[in-house]
Amino acid sequence: MKFALCNETFQDRPFVEQCAATAELGYTGLEVAPFTIAPEFDATRLSLAEGEQHLKIARDHGLEIIGLHWLLAKTEGLNGGRGFHLTSPDDALRAAAAERAAEAQAAAEAEGAEARGAAVGEEAAPGGEEAGRREVTCRLALRPRGEAP
Repeated sequence: MKFALCNETFQDRPFVEQCAATAELGYTGLEVAPFTIAPEFDATRLSLAEGEQHLKIARDHGLEIIGLHWLLAKTEGLNGGRGFHLTSPDDALRAAAAERAAEAQAAAEAEGAEARGAAVGEEAAPGGEEAGRREVTCRLALRPRGEAP
């Protein structure tokens, strides 16, 4: 059986240290939250070279990057300061969020991964949030280009 850890567990550390700690704890995979590695929390700003470097670092530590998650987290400063929210009552904001998730997937694929699938799950928002609002978690399961599903 394989186990993976979310890299935001160590988000205060450089990526190489995140990988070292994850491997040291016995995990074989890492799930990456783009805001932990992307310039200004913007996953679409990661270059191909940066993506390849992250994959190499993970592999050098015996880890597989199993997916990306929290694709829309920490985006408050983006989209004209509105962030991205899939459950907003504002049609334009929801459309922008869906487009943003697609851009994040394209960025991951450009960095040498193929999407196996994407899932969007909703969870009740924590107390104090406006009634009926939901938090949405987006996940992409990825594999290096050319590897069998």
